[in-house]
Amino acid sequence: MNLLPVILSGGAGKRLWPLSRTQFPKPFIELDNGENLLQQAFARAQQLPGVDEILTVTRQELYTQTAAAYAALRRDGLALGYILEPVGRNTAPAVAAAALACLQRHGDAMLLFLTADHVIGNTDALAAAVRQACDLAADSGIVTFGIQPDRAEVSYGYIEADGNRVCRFVEKPDHATARQYLASGNYLWNSGMLCARASTLLRELAEHAPDLLRQVQASMPPAPLPTATPAAEYRINLELRHYQEIAPISVDYALLEKSRHMAVVPCDLDWSDVGNWNTLAERLEPDADGNRIQGEMVLHQVRDCYVHAEDRLVAVAGVTGLTIVDTPDAVLVMDTHRPGLVERIVTALQASGHRSCVQQGTIYYRTEADTALETDVAGDQDEPATATTGSYVLHKHRSTASGGYAAPDLDWADVELWNALAEQHPADADGNRTLGEVVLNQVRDCTIHAADRLVAAAGVSQLTIIDTPEALLVIDAHRPELVEPLLDTLRARGHEAYPSQRTVYRPWGTYTVLEAGSNFKIKRLRVKPGASLSLQMHHHRSEHWVVLDGTAKVINGDQEMLIERNQSTYIPAGHLHRLSNPGQRDLIMIEVQSGGYLEEDDIVRFDPPPA
Repeated sequence: MNLLPVILSGGAGKRLWPLSRTQFPKPFIELDNGENLLQQAFARAQQLPGVDEILTVTRQELYTQTAAAYAALRRDGLALGYILEPVGRNTAPAVAAAALACLQRHGDAMLLFLTADHVIGNTDALAAAVRQACDLAADSGIVTFGIQPDRAEVSYGYIEADGNRVCRFVEKPDHATARQYLASGNYLWNSGMLCARASTLLRELAEHAPDLLRQVQASMPPAPLPTATPAAEYRINLELRHYQEIAPISVDYALLEKSRHMAVVPCDLDWSDVGNWNTLAERLEPDADGNRIQGEMVLHQVRDCYVHAEDRLVAVAGVTGLTIVDTPDAVLVMDTHRPGLVERIVTALQASGHRSCVQQGTIYYRTEADTALETDVAGDQDEPATATTGSYVLHKHRSTASGGYAAPDLDWADVELWNALAEQHPADADGNRTLGEVVLNQVRDCTIHAADRLVAAAGVSQLTIIDTPEALLVIDAHRPELVEPLLDTLRARGHEAYPSQRTVYRPWGTYTVLEAGSNFKIKRLRVKPGASLSLQMHHHRSEHWVVLDGTAKVINGDQEMLIERNQSTYIPAGHLHRLSNPGQRDLIMIEVQSGGYLEEDDIVRFDPPPA
């Protein structure tokens, strides 16, 4: 064992919310090359000379995602180890646990601690810096890696250095101080990476953080750890009872700033910690107007904005200097020059117990705070329900009887109608009018409509933000006429968001397309009491029907049946079928279509639907 890289992976999912979450933190964010940050860190580690094992410290609930990320990249013969924390406690306990595990498994090996959420463009320079760090650390020292600064950056900590000697660690400075550091030439950015022998770390921890070290030792498994073999994988589960008692603390505070045996390797690695939306945006080439974009969007008179769209259209007009991030269950609109505001938004959401802090889309964690907020329907229905945490206000429009926000039947581009609708509702103390689920921080004179997902806004003013299932619109509140050029562009493209909405109205009720792919489409059907669809057949698709509420009367081939709530039926391609609602309330169903052709013209009708 020449060198044991240790990847520290985790995070609270705050700085890149809503893309990152507690259970999908920054290391799992995919970059433009198709790999996520964790995979890039893993690839760098296994390419270093003398590496035959990689150890990862992460939270227990992130193990499956982590192992899956490694599987596609792992080279033959590489052993993998995992130290799994029951709760996150920052980097100092993680470093202590890795040193203890290394000493027991490999003896006094050299440890290289790497962060899982940084970008390093120059891997050759990294390998050279690691060799130098190992030489310096061989003589019982702790070596950190200092990045040569190329600008006066206020979001990084600094190291004052004299050659390889660390003079002191300094906190994130203000702009004036950062400019002084850059001009002096004696200061480096603190990368968070370090190199030391296991025995050196444990000796220094025993001197400077003895209580922490004892608590981590108590959390380690009592049984002897197995010896690594080539291509083996092992897991060390830290014990909750002792580990949760550790106060969260970084290795910088607990050890590095106190140790008298520190050294630094100055290096130029083409490095970024991807610490906020601005640093992530810098990886993209700007257009002629300074905009950096990802996903499907249409822009008009927009400058110096970062726009990230995932699975639907984002339209922006008449704005400058905004960060706009659209995900399946949350939207963020924020002043680009104030990226730190997103952490305050997430803190407010966590205080309210909001599910969007945990994970995107497919898994939701419902809390008592969520339920209480959603079921507070007392009082005048024209007034929004609010949950207040300091200066952060979470607005929730009153729920309907069916348990959700009833979005008005308006197109996303009907800006003037949306604004007229908002004027029927009282403005808050900052002049904002909101409909739906909205969280605000330092926002003034905005109109915000959230249909079926959370909309978060921070540090902005005088905007109209309209969120619908089909599209997101962000526009200067005083220039609603700018929506017309957006629509002209969509019309020219033949974009589906121009002519229609996701919900389609029929004489028998409505259907809403929830999701669609190349060979599937998922719809929610709402059939009126007593209504019936035509007797019909499809050549190219089959259908699965699941009843969510009400009773369905179904003709399927030569069978006629009643399908109740929580029951389902299958309609093969080529089968005659009819759906009707014999009940006294709406029939609500999910229809899953599958086949090679799913357009609405694959319907052969055998009788007309009733008027």
